[in-house]
Amino acid sequence: MLANILLIMGALLAAYGLSIMLVWSGTIFFLVWLALAMIATGIGIMMRRGLWQHLPSLLRKALGAATIIGLLVVISLSSYVMHKSRTSTPNKAPDNLEWIIVLGAQVRGDGSPSTVLRYRLDSAIAYLDTHPNCQAIVSGGQGLNEPTSEAECMANYLLSHGIAQERIVQEAKSRNTVENILFSAQVLKEHGANPHHVPIGIVTNDFHTFRATAIAHKQGLKAAVGISAYSLPWYLPNNLLRECLGIVKDTIAGNM
Repeated sequence: MLANILLIMGALLAAYGLSIMLVWSGTIFFLVWLALAMIATGIGIMMRRGLWQHLPSLLRKALGAATIIGLLVVISLSSYVMHKSRTSTPNKAPDNLEWIIVLGAQVRGDGSPSTVLRYRLDSAIAYLDTHPNCQAIVSGGQGLNEPTSEAECMANYLLSHGIAQERIVQEAKSRNTVENILFSAQVLKEHGANPHHVPIGIVTNDFHTFRATAIAHKQGLKAAVGISAYSLPWYLPNNLLRECLGIVKDTIAGNM
């Protein structure tokens, strides 16, 4: 029975991984799902052929315990991350933000924002439209598979949706969230704002809000708050699993 469940799970994991691959998001994280599919399928095949039972009992118990602990950690951390994001939607953001930093994401081959990035930009526009004194830093460099910098793509999108050019500042060097915050803080200083005290909103997708805000606080941007953007439910498991690994990595590295 368990063997059949693992084989079905392996097929589902592989199908999900392929659906992530077809998005062409600019990362190879879909390989994680394919690796999990291979593991589940492999164990299922071993069980059906009676090979699993020949492994040392201690090894089997250790693998089972590691799987359960891993699932509990990912589920608990994902639940916490999504809970935090629900309190930071654009309509719940403070009215006194002088700047917002819009974090970059994948740019499509035609120069338009990916779905993930478009949701971030739409949340930024929702805040900027109702707070005319707020300015925006669009932060993101150019990846190897991107035709332009994420900052330029974002600036063009904001301009096309009625945000005045003088309210938009581009930061086009950063390659990750840590650099997004670091280089954007430098931009704030160049514009006469103290990043350690000025009210700032960090605009990113719901699954990414917690880590981005924690990184900002670690860098001394104590007045920074998250502004969460929507994300498609189908891709949420992929984004949350990747985010859990990102939280572990940045915690170990001392970035948050």
